[in-house]
Amino acid sequence: KPGSSVTRWKTAGASFRLNYGFHDRYLLEFNGRYDGSSRFPVDQQWGFFPSVSAGWRLSEEPFWNMANNVFSDIKLRASYGSLGNGNISPYQFLELLSIGNSGRVLDGELNKRTGAPAPIPTGLTWEKATTLDFGIDFGMVNGKLRFNGDYYVRKTTDMYVAGPTLPEIFGATSPKGNYADMTTEGFEVTLSW
Repeated sequence: KPGSSVTRWKTAGASFRLNYGFHDRYLLEFNGRYDGSSRFPVDQQWGFFPSVSAGWRLSEEPFWNMANNVFSDIKLRASYGSLGNGNISPYQFLELLSIGNSGRVLDGELNKRTGAPAPIPTGLTWEKATTLDFGIDFGMVNGKLRFNGDYYVRKTTDMYVAGPTLPEIFGATSPKGNYADMTTEGFEVTLSW
């Protein structure tokens, strides 16, 4: 149909999770994702995104002698993990010619024209968010008062953004690509009754 366009892409992935708990005191979890997307060049289509978390239920230790009406339970947590983001438009790494109708009539017809392709980035890959988290959970007054607290540092690398500014003489806009990184840190606290 004239004036219509079709985009196609494929994604595939596999994930795993392993949990281990020892005497309901020491908790360990491993996660992993292996994702692929046709939105990236062949040599950069796949990414592995692992994570690990550990917890220590201090209140289950034999030396813990606190009364339940003071501290009913307490757990220390730590985790480190990564996730991939491949949410970009398809074909961003290919030189695509634009085809359309010419604005001029030649021999009584509007002829087709082909435009030059836009510049493409030198490489294109998964945006990766990596998070380091430390947390504490505890209950007081026989578990009626609950506290959850987390401190985290999140680093996002290879962010998909507009490229560096090019001189006007270049004659085209800078292509989007994996040109930026960002670090955020913060804390989250929940108190409930």
